[in-house]
Amino acid sequence: MKIVWRLILANIFLSSFINLKNGNTNPVDKNDLNDLKLKGKVKSLKESEYFAFDSGGTTIRALSMESKKSYIFDKKGKSIEFIKYNSNNHILSRYIYNYDSNGNKIQDIEYSYSKLSKKIEYNLKDKTSEGFEFGSENEGSKLKNKYDNQGKLIEENYYDQLGNLGERDVYKYDEKGNFIEVKYIMPDGSYPRKLEFKYDTNNKMIEDNYYFSDDSIMSGTLYKYDEKGNQIERRSNTPNTIPQISIYKYDSIGNMLEWDSYYKSKIGRIYTYKYEYDKNYNWIKRTTFNNGVPKSITEREITYY
Repeated sequence: MKIVWRLILANIFLSSFINLKNGNTNPVDKNDLNDLKLKGKVKSLKESEYFAFDSGGTTIRALSMESKKSYIFDKKGKSIEFIKYNSNNHILSRYIYNYDSNGNKIQDIEYSYSKLSKKIEYNLKDKTSEGFEFGSENEGSKLKNKYDNQGKLIEENYYDQLGNLGERDVYKYDEKGNFIEVKYIMPDGSYPRKLEFKYDTNNKMIEDNYYFSDDSIMSGTLYKYDEKGNQIERRSNTPNTIPQISIYKYDSIGNMLEWDSYYKSKIGRIYTYKYEYDKNYNWIKRTTFNNGVPKSITEREITYY
């Protein structure tokens, strides 16, 4: 049970790390189309996922999953709105991003359903940001963040409604700007957990480790890449557990064709993907198979400037 709980916590921390890597906390100019591997001057993207089944050798689209989302981009490729929907097209969450004339982010606004859940204002001159994160019954915390000269987040501070400092998260980077550590520090100076990351000479992350306050490893992961920079292997490196291994294969333009996931016994699942493309070579339909059986169909509507 202890190992399972540690893995659950590790997944939560990994989600936070992915958000950071995607630049959600970085106000400096960036292109979101690159993160989504979209080509051309994309204006909007709508993506819907459906269950699928085989009928006499033909893959049939079935009921909608709870997985719909939409993006709107400006002409510089920056995301200005992102919305998640349920299967009935009701909004689950909405994110709005505002920028200055130089393309630097000046404001983040988040809604959970129709309720404001988070708002952050960026001050690039002072390299800071302030905002509020709202909880239930109008309770929440105040956020005060600091950034370095490259706009990278170096410190997050959370305050309660009385102004008392709660958790303080401190971020570190190497000389190449790669994110190498985040430590979650409590008011008494102790830290219940920290994350560390290692990179190769191409600035690709090759290892992550999650530690408790006694520096014992909660979980870890090792990564490998091909010559094009595509991740081709992911191997769990958690003490006292059987490693889970994922092997990935890609087509010539970087879309995943196969995902083989297994433990030491090599008895696992093989996911394969089939794509249809538009004239800009952005995929507009992806069919996912599990061990050869169709499981889902993801459809995209893409508009361009």
